[in-house]
Amino acid sequence: MRILLVTPYYIPAWGFGGPVKVVSDLALALKKLDHDVTVATTDILDQHHRIPKHTDVIDGIPVYYFRNWSTTAAFRWNVYTPRNFSKWLEEHVTEFDVIHCHDFYTSLNVTVSRVAKRAGVPYLVQPHGALIPIRSTARFSWFKRVWLIIHARVLRDASKVIASTTLEQQEIHDFQGVDFSRLACIPNGLSAASVGRPVANPTVRKQFGIHSNEHVILYFGRIQYIKGIDISLRSLALLKDLAWKFIIVGRDDGQKAILEKLAKELGISQRVIFVGQKFGQALDKCIGISDVFLFNSRSESFPIAVLNACAAGLPVVLSPECRVPEVEDFGAGIVLAQNSPECTAEAIRAIIPDARRRDVMSAAGLRLIRQKFSLEKVVSQYVKVYDVVRHPA
Repeated sequence: MRILLVTPYYIPAWGFGGPVKVVSDLALALKKLDHDVTVATTDILDQHHRIPKHTDVIDGIPVYYFRNWSTTAAFRWNVYTPRNFSKWLEEHVTEFDVIHCHDFYTSLNVTVSRVAKRAGVPYLVQPHGALIPIRSTARFSWFKRVWLIIHARVLRDASKVIASTTLEQQEIHDFQGVDFSRLACIPNGLSAASVGRPVANPTVRKQFGIHSNEHVILYFGRIQYIKGIDISLRSLALLKDLAWKFIIVGRDDGQKAILEKLAKELGISQRVIFVGQKFGQALDKCIGISDVFLFNSRSESFPIAVLNACAAGLPVVLSPECRVPEVEDFGAGIVLAQNSPECTAEAIRAIIPDARRRDVMSAAGLRLIRQKFSLEKVVSQYVKVYDVVRHPA
């Protein structure tokens, strides 16, 4: 099958979080099944830098990078303006059996909806949580409302809209009017090769000034309001009697200074460590010395960070808004009854001092990924959906 994956950001733009990994893992898994995969994306790397190449081949997959008019607009406001993408797609659209669009409020999706519809090529849209009600009413809500009116065709003409959970599926149906016959539910997944506990390196503790008697609580992801790091700080301030350090890994989306000020007001600034963006082995070093992954997010569709933590054997404490109840079902961590500092502090206090309980949760996290969210199982679900839209009943 000839598949085009369309996404506003791609390797090596890891700073854009989980969707980059989700799409790149999907591309590679599809290729391993002998599908002909191509990726179309923009040249955004971060606010000030572009990906210098126009084309590349990554893991045997052709990738086309279309130049944005402004990296600042793409980074700060999610406004992607890929020059020549429309012309390129019009020239190549019939070379593909199906087009799979990722993210939602992007001009790439508008172009696909227009060009693919005219050419009779089916396309799918996977919003990655962009259509969850709280996301639609939070940042740039007026823009999103207008966008949905002007570009209603993106959802209307899509052969399938892919949600990550049954709850997200229900919300897209209720709030966007997408019929269940055009909705599919496919969770994120991780390759079995990524499952395993990183080795703890004592030099990393020394590098961060963490004493041997201190427990390490970890967050990795983007540093933004919706991720609820402020709730995490308020919860940890309730645990001053315990010996802990909180490592925060990720790209600053404008919240770091606010969080640093809050930590100072709470009297815990000496225990909070911002280490910037870390990927691959550098992130594994942080995971290796950590005891708990803490995620008080205010809204997620299906966070890949949680899967990464479980795959690394790290016990997790999550808000219910993370929408991963399987964590508790498998005993891989605690899903809070309420996303509050008090509930979070209680959960952390129950896990941190109990080494045996952490070991049990660690093993459960590995089992969760292998049994429930292996990429090998997930990719087969995508292929079935592709087949359905190619050959509608």
